Amino acid sequence: TTIIVSTLLIELCGAVLLYFSWEGRDINLMGEPLWWHSLFHSVSAFCNAGFSTFPMNLMEPGIRLCHTGQAVIMTLIVCGGLGFGIYKELYARLVNRFTARHRRLRMQWTPYFRLVMITTGILLIGGTLAIFTVSAPHASEPLAQHFWNCLFDSVTARTAGFNISDYSRYLPAASLIMCGLMVVGGSPGGTAGGMRTTTCAIAGAEILRILQGREHVEFFRRRIDQRTVARCVITVVVSCAWIGCFTILICSLEPALSSLDIFFENCSAFATVGVSRGITPHLGDPSKYLLIINMLAGRVGLFAFLIALAGTPTPRHYRYPSVKIPLT
Repeated sequence: TTIIVSTLLIELCGAVLLYFSWEGRDINLMGEPLWWHSLFHSVSAFCNAGFSTFPMNLMEPGIRLCHTGQAVIMTLIVCGGLGFGIYKELYARLVNRFTARHRRLRMQWTPYFRLVMITTGILLIGGTLAIFTVSAPHASEPLAQHFWNCLFDSVTARTAGFNISDYSRYLPAASLIMCGLMVVGGSPGGTAGGMRTTTCAIAGAEILRILQGREHVEFFRRRIDQRTVARCVITVVVSCAWIGCFTILICSLEPALSSLDIFFENCSAFATVGVSRGITPHLGDPSKYLLIINMLAGRVGLFAFLIALAGTPTPRHYRYPSVKIPLT
């Protein structure tokens, strides 16, 4: 119920806001009413699909500089990527706040809620500032507009697929930052793809734990189960190796194309983002088949995808003696 109600409510509000944002603008509607385009883009943005009914996506001349509509799109993307577990907790908190029977009970935000919100905020703000720092505005583009474009690109990279910029014009550093944002993706239980924010946050905390010599990974006075930590680390390592292998394979099949463009394409496919630096039409059929496999693995979840391929593990009822291996 929470998923259905929250989805319909957010998408309906987004469609109404987009309608009034785009009303009166010179847009190529292609014979369809404006409310249809508004509803389609609202659903597409919330579901992190990135599909557009406009020929040039959101780079359509009539809405290219419509900041109000772009702000609505960004909000919908973030709402879809947060995950329905966040909405369930928000709903429970509202019920606790306004129900007389539970009003005196003080609810605490769960560690999951705080981890998702903090990680999402860091990625959005950090991604925007990073892209803004390493990229330069176009000749006729004001600095404020360039910053806005960087903000939109930081949001849409996780993992919506809309674009108001030509990614082929981005410098390599900015493209690599976007690759990182795409691979991280959204949060568990949401409409975005990628490795998930919590997975990357816990894997990063595990590295910090090892460097600090602590025994456990801890967030907000709570200890993370070691099996969860191990799964997060494995997911990050295997995902990076997976993307690297597919990049090498397509580079061998398409030697005339830039390796950066191919890497960008693979990150976009794995995270089911859908953006490109313009090389997709130039790929051969074998390369497109590899991208399809990449999309499936990224959408299903690479860890679950590999477990399905490996089959049911056989339990062992014995344990070998431990041994110390020199590392340095």
